[in-house]
Order: sequence, then C-alpha cells, then structure tokens
Amino acid sequence: MGVNDLPLAIRAEHVAFGGDCNNTYRGIIEQVPFEGDRTQFHANIPDLETTVRVINQDVDSQVVHSRGDEVTIGWDAADVFVYPDET
Repeated sequence: MGVNDLPLAIRAEHVAFGGDCNNTYRGIIEQVPFEGDRTQFHANIPDLETTVRVINQDVDSQVVHSRGDEVTIGWDAADVFVYPDET
C-alpha cells in the first residue's frame, strides 16, 4: 500500500459547500434526502472516485441544490482522519 492509498475519513458535518477550505473539489449532487429539520446532500467527487455527504445544519440558510448540480465541496485538512496501514 502506497502513501496515496491510505484510508481516510471525515465526518459529514466537516464537509462544506464553497471554496473556503484548504481542500476543495468539484462535486455533482446525486441525492438530496431530508433528515428532520436539515437537508443532506450526497455529492459524487469524480477526482476522488467517491461520494460524500454534506449536511446543511443551518436551518435558516438558503442552501438549495438539486440532483445533477455541479458544486464546489471542501474541508480542512485538520478534520481528516488518516488510518495507518495495519499490514
């Protein structure tokens, strides 16, 4: 396993829309499920070959995205967990 193959994890509440983070990617909204008083956005990130959840926790915000929308998604490096190779 190379350094680029280490498993990473980030909590969904640390993923945000916009370019104010030090790691940003282009994403495409796949699903928009509602969860109680907040909305989740499931976005595919083609460059990472993965899907992430973005949770809109601000019930007063007007964040509106629909399936197929292209968005910028980001997170700060300090919020990422790196899991060491156990082999």
